[in-house]
Amino acid sequence: MNLKRVVAKVFARSALVAGGTLVAFLLLEILFRLFFPQVMLTPRYDYLPEIGIINFPSVKMQHRRPGVFHFTYTTNAERYRGELIPFDGGPEKIVVLGDSFAFGYGVQDHETFSARLEHNLGGRYRVVNLGNGGWGLTHQIARYLSFGVKYRPRIVILQFCKNDPEDNLLTPLVAWDDARTTFVLHRIEQKSINRFRQIVAWSKPIYTLLTGHSQTYNFLRNRLYHVARRKDQKENMMQVQTGGAGGPATGKSERPAPSSVAEDYYNDLLEHFARCLHDSGVRLIMISVQGHLDSFPAIKAKVVELNRQGILDYLDTREWFDLGPDYCSPEGHDWGAKAHARIADELARHVQQHVADALQKREVRLPDHGHPQK
Repeated sequence: MNLKRVVAKVFARSALVAGGTLVAFLLLEILFRLFFPQVMLTPRYDYLPEIGIINFPSVKMQHRRPGVFHFTYTTNAERYRGELIPFDGGPEKIVVLGDSFAFGYGVQDHETFSARLEHNLGGRYRVVNLGNGGWGLTHQIARYLSFGVKYRPRIVILQFCKNDPEDNLLTPLVAWDDARTTFVLHRIEQKSINRFRQIVAWSKPIYTLLTGHSQTYNFLRNRLYHVARRKDQKENMMQVQTGGAGGPATGKSERPAPSSVAEDYYNDLLEHFARCLHDSGVRLIMISVQGHLDSFPAIKAKVVELNRQGILDYLDTREWFDLGPDYCSPEGHDWGAKAHARIADELARHVQQHVADALQKREVRLPDHGHPQK
């Protein structure tokens, strides 16, 4: 058999395999689109070494499930949702920290509680929405100390979700250093999830094409992501327990319950962050998705304690509305447009009635711990 025949045979077989793969892929795409439409978000996230996943700057994110919903999320040059607000001049600032609930998954740009809160306050405050999907308190503190503090906010609003303690374990990048009385920034461990996030950020055009148009890719990605996520969380849990990847060392030799480590780490971050803000004359308001704090008794007890001490204001959203079809988004988040509107109304009422007078008696200062140390 001469060389030409060998090459031709290999080429024919390769073409047959490639053609069969393409046909199978197209059939899967048709199957998913007709019977199991997948959620698509594009461009999904960028990746920065100092914080991990973060919104891409100056993009219009398309979040959709074919035939079910379609939302557009607009980010500015500083990677947060909404209009780019100058650091200096103009009205006083409110900074919002949180995850996808604060960012506003499942509502349009003008429907987020941040946008509505600014409108309800009648121009007295500008509201900076630094919420970002997939973030825990570690990301939120890092984002505030490296960026949000530049706004010299009078008020910080922190939104809690049941994913937050686990998201902290996924990327435990911030911890409190008692010796230096400041937050320190730890190097992000390049394990399965964060390594994948870094790779896709480098290949944005291809990743954007796949996440925005391929039903098959999104189906496979979502399932593999959750497997890798659980693996990384278990590994980081043991590091956090010993103080090896941030967080308070528990000093326990036995294997702890995951919820115990997650709650201890969250509480340590929350208490120091809340006290830093309080000492700087910044009022912290904390809200939670209805019922989510109840899943973490230790965190709830810490929030109640700090509220009683006047270190933060905890507002129970269950007093405002009950979760249900009228308040949910068709995208799947418990807070839809009606919920965001109600939250904005209640936050504006609290700011106007309780916070404004208290802040007038205190001088707002830039904190000495304004930048996490490495």
